[in-house]
Amino acid sequence: MPTAQAYAVIIAGILLIPLYEFDLPPITTVYDFGKAQRGTTDVFYKKMSTRAVNAKQPIAVEVLRGADATDPQVAIWIEDESGALLNTLYVSSALANNDFFAIDGSTPRRPEALPIWSHRRGVKAADGLYVPDDDTQLADGVTAATPNTNFMLSSGFDASGASRVRVMLEVNASFDWNETYHENAYPDDPVYSGSGYVGQPALLYATSLVDPREANILKMSLVGRGHHSGQDGEIYTDLSDITTARDLVERVLVFVEPVAEQVASAL
Repeated sequence: MPTAQAYAVIIAGILLIPLYEFDLPPITTVYDFGKAQRGTTDVFYKKMSTRAVNAKQPIAVEVLRGADATDPQVAIWIEDESGALLNTLYVSSALANNDFFAIDGSTPRRPEALPIWSHRRGVKAADGLYVPDDDTQLADGVTAATPNTNFMLSSGFDASGASRVRVMLEVNASFDWNETYHENAYPDDPVYSGSGYVGQPALLYATSLVDPREANILKMSLVGRGHHSGQDGEIYTDLSDITTARDLVERVLVFVEPVAEQVASAL
């Protein structure tokens, strides 16, 4: 059943499109800023849109993908200075709707996929895991299949009462093995050794803390990783054994438009 964090949403744009063809602030603001950073090369995106029912401020997130990965899991959210989740903007549908499939026909549980977001959400399933199951899954409105290319997310959020917020992105790819994180790395860990879907831990990208009442264009930085089998929601800052997982995301830009500008633009 959908939780209290259910969202009303429209998912738009199935085709690859150059964003310079759109005059839809704040999306074009992010695109122009990103283009200035990378030169004159046009980048094509999938355009996606989500909207929380109580959203008061528009936000755009540009994600430039790096190395190819088969169906990586992605979550994007906003949290306050204490680390409390304010709004989930987007989650890959496979994880959000417990829509994984194993060769034997079962539905494997994937607590290692996005452990930081899952624990920030704070909804525990009957089996004790924080990753969504059939009874705790998110509403379809905030979910969609992970785009297999760059994407631009247009959404909205409500940060009422928060003096500073930051935008977070967590990403994870299965079978992304390396010398530290491989199939036999943790033989006594039932999650890591049992499902066969694991690889390097989920990586966390974040903006700096900003006043949500002010306009900002922000670039995310890699700040840590999740637990390799999702046993907790801690942010681990030791990235010394992370290799190819760093290439899943090339760059993430965020544009936050304050409420005053949104109201003025509607007049």
